[in-house]
Formats: sequence, structure tokens, C-alpha cells
Amino acid sequence: MHKTWRQLTKSTFGSFAHWWLIPAIAAIMVLWPTVSSGLNQLQTDPGDVILNIYFLEHSRQHLTSLNILQPSLFWSPDFFWPIKNTLAWSDHLLGPSLLYSGFRLFMPMFTAYTAWLLTTLMFNYMSVRWALTKISPYALPSWISAISLLAAFSPAITRQLDHPQLLSLYLIGPILALCNQLITSKVSDFTASHWLFLGALLLANGFFNIYIFTYTFFGAAICIAVHILKRIKQSNLDFKKGDYLLPSIALITGSIAVNFYIYSHYINSLKTFGKRDINEIISNLPEPLSWFTDSSQLLIGAPFHTQTLPSEWLSGVEQDIFPGWGLLIGLAAALLTVRRVKEKEQKKSLLLWLVVIGIMITLTLNWQNITLWPFVSKLLPGAGSLRASSRVGIFIILFSSAPISIAASEWKYKYKSIPKIITESLLLTLSFATIWRVNFYTFSLQNWETRQAHLNQSLSKYKSNCDVFWVQHGEEHPVVSNIQALHAQLITGIPTLNGYSGHRPKGQRWAVEKQSFDQVKKWLFSSSQARKHQWKTVPESATICELTNQNKLAPFNVQKYQFNIKK
Repeated sequence: MHKTWRQLTKSTFGSFAHWWLIPAIAAIMVLWPTVSSGLNQLQTDPGDVILNIYFLEHSRQHLTSLNILQPSLFWSPDFFWPIKNTLAWSDHLLGPSLLYSGFRLFMPMFTAYTAWLLTTLMFNYMSVRWALTKISPYALPSWISAISLLAAFSPAITRQLDHPQLLSLYLIGPILALCNQLITSKVSDFTASHWLFLGALLLANGFFNIYIFTYTFFGAAICIAVHILKRIKQSNLDFKKGDYLLPSIALITGSIAVNFYIYSHYINSLKTFGKRDINEIISNLPEPLSWFTDSSQLLIGAPFHTQTLPSEWLSGVEQDIFPGWGLLIGLAAALLTVRRVKEKEQKKSLLLWLVVIGIMITLTLNWQNITLWPFVSKLLPGAGSLRASSRVGIFIILFSSAPISIAASEWKYKYKSIPKIITESLLLTLSFATIWRVNFYTFSLQNWETRQAHLNQSLSKYKSNCDVFWVQHGEEHPVVSNIQALHAQLITGIPTLNGYSGHRPKGQRWAVEKQSFDQVKKWLFSSSQARKHQWKTVPESATICELTNQNKLAPFNVQKYQFNIKK
């Protein structure tokens, strides 16, 4: 029977609202201080945010120039001069830079960055929602949208605006859908093609971020273990080829090649710096209280606020991983729904997913330095290099959307006398309310750009006379000064001794202490620690320009020094 024009219009609007309007509203809510100020205020601080913009811009410049034929220049940008391979001291941002570069074709840098954030947040929602429609096809669309909203825009995820390298999560949807097939379908239905495709997607996350790769692999590995146990129990070791076998082989081969190339540079850095201290990783794992703590003001706040907690109650970095009341209530409701589910396979699927989430939480929990994570991390590629291990909470939250959506197929509207649109609107309004931040950390982009312009102009006057430069920290925090030096390097093309990254040159606390130029010279020309790094080709004699100023918004003074360099 053909749909009437009214039905078709209603269906089209409904689809538009669920797929586009809801995530657009949520993304604008998250970025409201930036959007409403016309980019006069940028979220969240001029530290890691501006550093990530530097990496995005560095990637764009490299990928859109003839330098693309010289990959070594990509991995050795001109900061912490003259050390090589410094990009592998932090996140490479190769994957995110592709989308960002598209916006940069017709937008200024900070506008393109904001557009990239907005689009990325929306893509994350769409990816999760697509997966949930596959995992729970009989749940009402409004429930699927609400759960997708609560997961993709969870406060624990949106607080990562200060670490935007963690936000490209849009491969999580297909991975969730495949994990659902792993643990809920007949074992013989998960074919060789499925295995290869899942492997390719997991490896493809390495193109975006090592944290995303490792912690998504962690969740998928638990699903794989459940699948293997089912096979053993059924004594079923048969594998079908499945459809699209050759494309799947091509995808995983490409993913392996890309990851091998990318992470060979990180392995070289590992040889220089060594592995992260396991005690540091353990101390940063989620603690029980972490799940009920937030650092920012939510409309419907967390039980505990990071800044008001005694230090002995909660230790480690980034411990505020409160997922939001909506998601916590949804997970609790999923647990209670188990008893109500009558359909055998659906009940089994819900139980298996709840077991997966329970295992994820158990294996990552840290209680007074008692944790199973050291044993688990030995099996996870890259886990030994991830210092901020509390970030695993993001992926537990995303995986939790699966059992909630399965349980939601049991949640029907009982009050038929109330128009459906009212109940759906109320559900979504409450969902928005639980993720709504009413207080944001921001900084004045106008002031930052004014100081950056003074730095760029002062340096450009001496461009032909400076082989390398150093920005001395004045009133600005050393982190900010170092990152502004990186952006000046991009603009002028002059290498800089300054730098800021996940690692720092051995023997020096570059971004923490206010280093003097004399200390930097001493490290560069006489420190045995400097010689532990690989150096770029350096001239025998170089002019180093020191830039100083006493006022954040004043022009810089430039002093030139001539040095003979002997490696």
C-alpha cells in the first residue's frame, strides 16, 4: 500500500530529525561558547587544544604540498630542533587531518577546526545510532536516538574537547555491530569475511588515535573471547568464507600496512624513552568514584565534583568520567529488564552484552592499586604506552549503548491517550538535559591571536637572519609560549628550539619549568642527554634568535646569537 503524502512527509521529517537534527542540536550545545561568541572564545584552553590544531595544520600543509613526497618531513616537524621524529612523541592526527583539510580549503584555521569538531561530534552520533538500529531493530526510533545521544554525547566524551584527538570515534558503530554479531548470532554465521572486516576496522582506528585503537580493541577482544567460548562449547570450528572475501582481505592488508608504517615511528620513540611506568598507568585507571565524578558543571550534575573532593579520595589524571545520569539510568534499566524479557534469544543477547560490560569494568577498575589491568595490558597492543588509562571509560560507555538498546525493545509507551509526539519529545528533552553543560572552560581567542601575530611579525622581520629561534617564557604559561612558538614555526618556516608534546627531550622539563635561553643552550650544545636523540642535519654555524617580551599583548624583542654547533 502506497504511503500518503502526509505519511511520506512525516516519515522524511522523522528520519531527518533522528539522523541530523538531534546530533546537530547536541553538537551546538557542546560548542555553544565558541559558536555563540563568533569564535571570540575557544574551548577549552590554549594548551592541548592549540597543540592539536598545530598538528592538524602541520598535516594539512604536508599533505597538500610537494613535501608529501618526503614522508620524513612529516614525522620531523621543526620543533624541538634539531631532533628528528618528534611528531611520534604525540598523536599524529593523520585520520582527523583529512576531514579538517577539507574544511581548510575554504575556511580560516580556527573556523575549520570548529567545523571539524561539529562534524566529528555529529558523525559519532550517527555511527552509534546506525549500529543500534542493527543491534536492536525492534526498539522504537526515539529510544534508539535517545540512547545514541546519551552515549555519543556523554559528559565523559564531550569533556575531551580539551583532548580533541580522542573525538574521532565514528568507526565505533560498525565495530559495535560486528561485536553484536560475534556474541549473539550463530557462531557459523560469523564468516571469514566478517573476521577480516572486523580486524580491518579495529586496525583502521590506529589511523586516528592509539587510545581509540587500543581501547576499542580491548572491548572487541572480550566479545571475541565470548564468541570463542561459544564455539568451544558447541564444538563448532567450521568457518565459512562469506561474501566479499577478497575486498575484506584487501582492507585488512591495507590497514596492516598503514599501521605498520605509522607505528614504526612510535616504536623508534619507544626505544629512546622506554615504556611508561606501569605504576603510573595503574594510578590513572578508573577508580569506583571516578564513575560518579565530573570536573565541569552539568545542568543535572554528578554526585561529586573533582575540585571539591579530598585528594585522598581520588587520585590519578582525568578521573572525572561521569557518563551522565541518562546513561547510568539506562544501564540500570537494562539490568532490571532482563527479568521481563520473554523472547529467549533476546534475553540471551542482553545477558551476554551485560556480561561484556561487566568484564570491561572489572578488568579496568583500580581499587587502592589493586587491579587486573597489568595482566590484560600485556595482551593489548599499545597498552603499555598509554599513560592516561582512565580514558578507557569512554569506550566502556560507548559499548554500554548496545545492551541498553536491546533492553529498549521492551520499553513501549503504555499511555496511548497521550500523543506519541509528546512522549517522544519528553524523552529526548530529558536526554538532552542529562548531557547539558552549563559551565564551560574557554579562553580568549582574540587575545591569543594578538600575541601570536606579534610573535609572527617580530620573527618575520628577521626571517633571513635566523636559522632557528627560541621564545622565552614571559607572563604566559610555558605551555602556551611553547605552543605559540610551534605556530610561529609553521607560519615563518623557521625551526624552533621550543616544543610541547607527549614526551620532552631527555634531561629537560621544557613545558613545566621556565627555561632560560642559557639553560637551553647548555642542553643543546653540551648535554649528553641531547646526544641520545637522533639529530637532523645541522650547519656548523647557526644564528639563533631569542624572542622575549614582558607583556602578553606587546611586541617581542629579538636578540641574535651566533653559535658553532658540534654534534
